Amino acid sequence: MKITAIELYHVSIPLKETFWPTWIPGYPQTHNRFTLIKIITDEGIEGYSAGTAMGKERAGLGDLLGGYLMGADPGDIDRVQSLLKQAGFLGWRNFWIEPACWDILGKAEGKPVYELLGGKARPVPVYLSTGEMHSPEQRVEELMAMREGGFKTAKLRVKNPELKEDIRQIETIRKGVGDNLGLGVDANQGWLVSIVDRLPAWDLERATGFADACCDNEID
Repeated sequence: MKITAIELYHVSIPLKETFWPTWIPGYPQTHNRFTLIKIITDEGIEGYSAGTAMGKERAGLGDLLGGYLMGADPGDIDRVQSLLKQAGFLGWRNFWIEPACWDILGKAEGKPVYELLGGKARPVPVYLSTGEMHSPEQRVEELMAMREGGFKTAKLRVKNPELKEDIRQIETIRKGVGDNLGLGVDANQGWLVSIVDRLPAWDLERATGFADACCDNEID
């Protein structure tokens, strides 16, 4: 089996309301954008994968990928990983493309990818993941409404200028929802993106203080 064609698409889906992602403080997201790749084999099997994008910054990536992937065996995952890593030396990080090859493998063998990876079908509990950071009082109301919809666990986003504000966020929310909801916090506070608002980078002292507050409030 060989890769005979690669197609790239720049996808931009308008959102009904402006979204303010906590991981890019101050950034007004109006569209959901990603790069979609379709890999086609000589057997006519198509594999799909996607990578988050800000816009069309991957325009021209096909010129780079073609020289690496055209003619490669998508079933040789180790080789695919190596080729994508090599292409990354000359341009974008390309880890998001590998799932398209697993998609091809699954379709070729008539199996879901989790089986190819050694997994078994089992019920997986879902949790509610918040994306924006609202006031803790507003978040309590939102979470309790979601609890009525059947969610048992929620993941919070916390990224304030000062530690005391982070701690107030989780303390108020824990007190507000009581024992009705399991709570977690996304651990991306050290992943600093300051293209709009500038927030301080966390050091060990701040991270430790926040972790202690989470422990005190039974938040994972």
